[in-house]
Amino acid sequence: MKPLQDKIVIGYCRVSSSDQKADLNRQVHTVSQYCSANGYQFRIIKDLGSGLNDDKKGLKELIRLAQSNQVEKVVVNYKDRLLRFGYELLEQICAFHHVKIEIVNHKEDKTYEQELVEDMLSMYLIAP
Repeated sequence: MKPLQDKIVIGYCRVSSSDQKADLNRQVHTVSQYCSANGYQFRIIKDLGSGLNDDKKGLKELIRLAQSNQVEKVVVNYKDRLLRFGYELLEQICAFHHVKIEIVNHKEDKTYEQELVEDMLSMYLIAP
């Protein structure tokens, strides 16, 4: 009988625009440190795009991996790094596939309104 495939931990890091590269690097560092400290074998998925946009390459990859039962847990620096709206839906998809979501930091540096405005502006500035 073939042994079960080990599931992986995904560290998911996202920023809204390319001028936030330093923030993306900080997220990667924080999530990587957290995963290492907890003894996780992990892989980082980085994404660039608004938290309002659910059509991001990295997010799609994360969902595909979760739906194919390859993911044990998802680690994010802040809850809204996954999605600004629709987080609960993604949480349900993960729960259905027995994927846990771990949030490293629960306190936001920016207010919800500040992040929302930045996300909306990034959509308009990036759009063709």
